[in-house]
Amino acid sequence: MTQAPDTTPLVKIRDIRIDGRSDETWLPIIKGVNLTLQRGQVLGLIGESGAGKSTLGLAAMGYTRDGVRISGGSVEFDGIDLLTASAAVKRDLLGKRIAYVAQSAAASFNPAHRLIDQHVEAPVQHGIAGRKDSAEDGIALYRKLRLPNPEEIGFRYPHQVSGGQLQRAMTAMAMSCRPDLIIFDEPTTALDVTTQIEVLSAIRDIVAQYNTAAIYITHDLAVVAQMADRIKVLLRGEEVETADSVEKLTFASAEIAVPNPARAPFLSGFAYLLRCRKYLGEFAKVLGGCGEEEFVICTAWTT
Repeated sequence: MTQAPDTTPLVKIRDIRIDGRSDETWLPIIKGVNLTLQRGQVLGLIGESGAGKSTLGLAAMGYTRDGVRISGGSVEFDGIDLLTASAAVKRDLLGKRIAYVAQSAAASFNPAHRLIDQHVEAPVQHGIAGRKDSAEDGIALYRKLRLPNPEEIGFRYPHQVSGGQLQRAMTAMAMSCRPDLIIFDEPTTALDVTTQIEVLSAIRDIVAQYNTAAIYITHDLAVVAQMADRIKVLLRGEEVETADSVEKLTFASAEIAVPNPARAPFLSGFAYLLRCRKYLGEFAKVLGGCGEEEFVICTAWTT
């Protein structure tokens, strides 16, 4: 008998509220967002600069930056409440079952150590494998991620490889413990288009191979169309739409995804107001289409 696939959510975030300190005041950054992620699923988290994407991605790991606090809601990973878990529990999860790939690979690697030396650190520290086996596995991951000369490239220092190669090496390092969840925080933003396509394809293939759940943070609709099984759109800390493809997003959400650095985000009122083409005076979160799988914040976009 074929065993039914596990449909239990790996990640459950409910009504998460995150504040940032401004002088002596706490201001809202994330305003009651919900998120569910299954094993093997890739969620595209999209929105303009300042929307709260990276803050939400870090919260999915139970982590906040200095000057930021989680003021409400819950974050569960495989049944573990990350907001109440001890430091020891979190330390065992991070790197082993939850991994993070930053936007700047160059800033993430230690320039004084070779790539392979940094790759083996997590599996050795977590007791998953010895140094020799971890290094051999690193070479195998380099090959899967289509790095040139996989047997040799790990013995180079970060400054001796290109940006695209370094990004793939960082993805290999994140995969070193075969985590259940990886947070990708705009890992291809600084790459040229050709290299970006190669890196995205390699990331997608290896995530699918190991049935890894992923949150892919970006402001690029083309990237999220290539990577994501589901898409969630944020605007000024608020969820404005969720859909299972770029084609199902409203035109308004497509506009939101285009970054506008000239406009600073405001932190109060209806976040959708300046983009809403039919402001109704009153608004409510309404579900449409396929229940919780599709979501639009503004009633003007339900028809």
